[in-house]
Amino acid sequence: MRVTALLLAINLVRLDSRTNRIGTNRVTTPNYQSLTEQELRDYVRHNPQDEDAFQHYLSIIRSRPSVLCTTDQEFEAELQRRINSSPGQN
Repeated sequence: MRVTALLLAINLVRLDSRTNRIGTNRVTTPNYQSLTEQELRDYVRHNPQDEDAFQHYLSIIRSRPSVLCTTDQEFEAELQRRINSSPGQN
């Protein structure tokens, strides 16, 4: 009986991977608004089952201004602008 109670107590306490702290089996929901876009993207990649996080990430992506290129010259200019402004370019 005592061993069973001890095993039960051990199974109830675990390291919660989302909060990195000891807790019960309750799952905490992250505050999506407090995450940076990069952090949210990484969270969505590692938690594909979290539909709310995915929808919030989509709303961020869709709120970005879009660029409409109607000619080949506009497309080439936009492409060159993005290449020149990409991180890691010296």
